Amino acid sequence: MDLPSLIAGSGLQILYYLDQRRTATELAERSSISRATVYRRLDNLQRVGVVGKSKSRYRLNDPFTVLVSIARGLFHQKHRREAEQHATGLNFVWETHDEYLFACDNDVSTEGFHLTGPALFGDFGVPLLTRDRRHYVRTDRLSEITPAELVCHTLLIDDGSRYRTYCLLLIQKQEVDQAALQDCAEHYLPETAIDLRAIVDDLSEYLETDGETTTEQLPQWEEFKQTARDYEITV
Repeated sequence: MDLPSLIAGSGLQILYYLDQRRTATELAERSSISRATVYRRLDNLQRVGVVGKSKSRYRLNDPFTVLVSIARGLFHQKHRREAEQHATGLNFVWETHDEYLFACDNDVSTEGFHLTGPALFGDFGVPLLTRDRRHYVRTDRLSEITPAELVCHTLLIDDGSRYRTYCLLLIQKQEVDQAALQDCAEHYLPETAIDLRAIVDDLSEYLETDGETTTEQLPQWEEFKQTARDYEITV
């Protein structure tokens, strides 16, 4: 079997996640491909020397490590072409092989594109006075954006102090459970440079302890209480 046929289709999805040593189970979970198919693809790639295996973990052999960049570049271009059909001024924030979060200059009403970020806070009782660009997530995994998803999307967009305060308001208003936040964070964590799981834990613990457990990027408790009162949110 030649190399082009080995890396086509589901092979490309597997290569997308071989940026580090991973087990077949991890690759199946991330690529949304059955474990049987992943094992078969990896076995074929091993036979031609593209992939190596050590202690149940697979890796790309030299000089094939470039295939990760190729796979990711191809999926990114696919996403960009799709998004450009509906949006202008694109800026990608986060993506995997089958989902992506982006900013744009216009409203998008196409199926599969869900409004998120600061512009959606008003739908959950926290109307923000912000002129930020519109943000959308393209996904078939979700039928709607939950408060927990919105918190994670907002932190991916900007994890600075102001946006963390926005998220605190939303969590308090909607009584978002810490476990729900953790589950959402785990989904986005592998493809982001920030420790999203740690940040959502910080937010939850800050609220649970009335500001006793805090970080430099969170407001003073009295300051937060005043902000919450401005939004008619009970703390």
